[in-house]
Amino acid sequence: MPARPALPRQDFVKVWAPFIIGTVLALGSVALAFQTRASWDSHRDWVVPVTVPILVIGGLAMGYLAAGMRLKALAVPIVLLAVALLFTLLNILRGNSVEGSDGLRDALSIMTGVLLGATILWLIVAFAWTEYRNPIEPPAAEM
Repeated sequence: MPARPALPRQDFVKVWAPFIIGTVLALGSVALAFQTRASWDSHRDWVVPVTVPILVIGGLAMGYLAAGMRLKALAVPIVLLAVALLFTLLNILRGNSVEGSDGLRDALSIMTGVLLGATILWLIVAFAWTEYRNPIEPPAAEM
Protein backbone atom coordinates (compact mmCIF):
# COMPACT_ATOMS: atom_id res chain seq x y z
CA MET A 1 0.00 0.00 0.00
CA PRO A 2 1.50 3.36 -0.96
CA ALA A 3 2.12 5.96 1.70
CA ARG A 4 -0.53 8.59 2.25
CA PRO A 5 0.27 11.86 0.45
CA ALA A 6 1.23 14.84 2.57
CA LEU A 7 -1.68 16.97 3.70
CA PRO A 8 -1.64 20.35 1.92
CA ARG A 9 -1.61 23.40 4.20
CA GLN A 10 -5.13 24.44 3.16
CA ASP A 11 -6.53 21.01 4.01
CA PHE A 12 -4.61 21.00 7.28
CA VAL A 13 -6.41 24.16 8.34
CA LYS A 14 -9.78 22.69 7.30
CA VAL A 15 -9.17 19.54 9.32
CA TRP A 16 -8.09 21.40 12.46
CA ALA A 17 -10.46 24.40 12.16
CA PRO A 18 -13.01 23.16 14.74
CA PHE A 19 -10.26 22.57 17.29
CA ILE A 20 -8.50 25.90 16.60
CA ILE A 21 -11.72 27.95 16.70
CA GLY A 22 -12.90 26.04 19.76
CA THR A 23 -9.65 26.63 21.61
CA VAL A 24 -9.80 30.38 20.95
CA LEU A 25 -13.44 30.52 22.05
CA ALA A 26 -12.70 28.44 25.16
CA LEU A 27 -9.91 30.81 26.13
CA GLY A 28 -12.24 33.75 25.56
CA SER A 29 -14.95 32.26 27.75
CA VAL A 30 -12.44 31.58 30.53
CA ALA A 31 -11.21 35.18 30.26
CA LEU A 32 -14.82 36.36 30.48
CA ALA A 33 -15.32 34.22 33.60
CA PHE A 34 -12.19 35.69 35.21
CA GLN A 35 -13.33 39.22 34.36
CA THR A 36 -16.70 38.51 35.94
CA ARG A 37 -14.96 37.09 39.02
CA ALA A 38 -12.78 40.20 39.31
CA SER A 39 -15.83 42.34 40.09
CA TRP A 40 -16.93 40.27 43.10
CA ASP A 41 -16.27 41.59 46.57
CA SER A 42 -16.57 38.29 48.41
CA HIS A 43 -14.17 35.40 48.08
CA ARG A 44 -15.37 32.85 45.56
CA ASP A 45 -11.99 31.90 44.19
CA TRP A 46 -13.08 28.32 43.53
CA VAL A 47 -15.80 29.25 40.99
CA VAL A 48 -13.69 29.89 37.90
CA PRO A 49 -11.30 26.91 38.29
CA VAL A 50 -14.24 24.57 38.86
CA THR A 51 -16.07 25.83 35.76
CA VAL A 52 -13.06 25.86 33.40
CA PRO A 53 -13.61 22.28 32.12
CA ILE A 54 -17.24 23.10 31.29
CA LEU A 55 -16.20 26.36 29.62
CA VAL A 56 -13.64 24.49 27.52
CA ILE A 57 -16.21 21.90 26.43
CA GLY A 58 -18.58 24.72 25.46
CA GLY A 59 -15.84 26.53 23.55
CA LEU A 60 -14.92 23.39 21.62
CA ALA A 61 -18.60 22.75 20.88
CA MET A 62 -18.90 26.30 19.54
CA GLY A 63 -15.78 25.80 17.43
CA TYR A 64 -17.21 22.61 15.96
CA LEU A 65 -20.54 24.27 15.18
CA ALA A 66 -18.83 27.35 13.71
CA ALA A 67 -16.46 25.32 11.54
CA GLY A 68 -19.40 23.26 10.28
CA MET A 69 -21.40 26.44 9.55
CA ARG A 70 -24.25 25.24 11.77
CA LEU A 71 -25.70 28.73 12.01
CA LYS A 72 -29.12 27.71 13.33
CA ALA A 73 -27.49 25.99 16.28
CA LEU A 74 -25.24 29.00 16.90
CA ALA A 75 -27.89 31.74 16.74
CA VAL A 76 -29.02 31.68 20.37
CA PRO A 77 -25.55 31.17 21.91
CA ILE A 78 -24.15 34.08 19.91
CA VAL A 79 -26.91 36.38 21.16
CA LEU A 80 -26.44 35.20 24.76
CA LEU A 81 -22.68 35.67 24.50
CA ALA A 82 -23.08 39.14 22.99
CA VAL A 83 -25.34 40.21 25.87
CA ALA A 84 -22.86 38.72 28.38
CA LEU A 85 -20.05 40.71 26.77
CA LEU A 86 -22.20 43.85 26.89
CA PHE A 87 -22.85 43.32 30.61
CA THR A 88 -19.11 42.78 31.14
CA LEU A 89 -18.32 46.04 29.37
CA LEU A 90 -20.92 47.87 31.46
CA ASN A 91 -19.47 46.28 34.59
CA ILE A 92 -15.97 47.47 33.70
CA LEU A 93 -17.24 50.98 32.99
CA ARG A 94 -19.19 51.02 36.26
CA GLY A 95 -16.11 49.76 38.12
CA ASN A 96 -14.13 52.72 36.84
CA SER A 97 -16.70 55.20 38.15
CA VAL A 98 -17.41 53.83 41.65
CA GLU A 99 -15.31 52.74 44.62
CA GLY A 100 -16.00 49.73 46.82
CA SER A 101 -19.14 47.60 46.89
CA ASP A 102 -21.84 48.44 44.37
CA GLY A 103 -25.23 46.78 43.85
CA LEU A 104 -25.29 47.46 40.11
CA ARG A 105 -21.88 45.83 39.62
CA ASP A 106 -23.06 42.82 41.62
CA ALA A 107 -26.18 42.55 39.48
CA LEU A 108 -24.16 42.84 36.27
CA SER A 109 -21.77 40.14 37.50
CA ILE A 110 -24.62 37.80 38.35
CA MET A 111 -26.33 38.38 35.01
CA THR A 112 -23.05 37.84 33.16
CA GLY A 113 -22.45 34.58 35.01
CA VAL A 114 -25.98 33.34 34.31
CA LEU A 115 -25.74 34.29 30.63
CA LEU A 116 -22.33 32.65 30.27
CA GLY A 117 -23.67 29.49 31.91
CA ALA A 118 -26.73 29.50 29.64
CA THR A 119 -24.50 30.01 26.60
CA ILE A 120 -22.27 27.08 27.49
CA LEU A 121 -25.23 24.83 28.30
CA TRP A 122 -26.93 25.75 25.03
CA LEU A 123 -23.72 25.06 23.07
CA ILE A 124 -23.26 21.62 24.61
CA VAL A 125 -26.89 20.67 23.96
CA ALA A 126 -26.74 22.09 20.41
CA PHE A 127 -23.56 20.12 19.72
CA ALA A 128 -25.11 16.88 21.00
CA TRP A 129 -28.35 17.49 19.10
CA THR A 130 -26.51 18.33 15.88
CA GLU A 131 -24.40 15.20 16.14
CA TYR A 132 -27.47 13.10 16.86
CA ARG A 133 -29.46 14.50 13.93
CA ASN A 134 -26.60 14.80 11.43
CA PRO A 135 -23.52 12.86 12.54
CA ILE A 136 -20.10 13.37 11.03
CA GLU A 137 -19.52 10.95 8.18
CA PRO A 138 -16.04 9.76 7.24
CA PRO A 139 -14.91 10.85 3.78
CA ALA A 140 -15.60 8.46 0.93
CA ALA A 141 -12.78 6.13 0.00
CA GLU A 142 -10.78 7.32 -2.99
CA MET A 143 -10.00 3.88 -4.30
